[in-house]
Amino acid sequence: STYSPTESIMSAPAKTAVLSLYKNMLGNASKFANYNFREHAKRRIVGGFKDAKSLSGAEAESKFKWGLDQAELVRRQAIVSQLYPEDSSVAAQRVKTRL
Repeated sequence: STYSPTESIMSAPAKTAVLSLYKNMLGNASKFANYNFREHAKRRIVGGFKDAKSLSGAEAESKFKWGLDQAELVRRQAIVSQLYPEDSSVAAQRVKTRL
């Protein structure tokens, strides 16, 4: 293996970039039509960021890049969930009829 100067210089992503990614992911997760998918995505995002909080250097950079890919996945899945909404549950239908 050869020495690569970029390996030792790699630093953690900027705090503002991480915060922006976090907000973006939570915003897209809140667009899921189904409550269970929406809440599951939110829990996974919050948990993932808490777990990655202690990372630094190349490990943090790698996790950040992975997070960017996951953000795109969440965005696409939220769009699909809006295109093909599920039938509402019996409980939700009863609430609508009472209003």
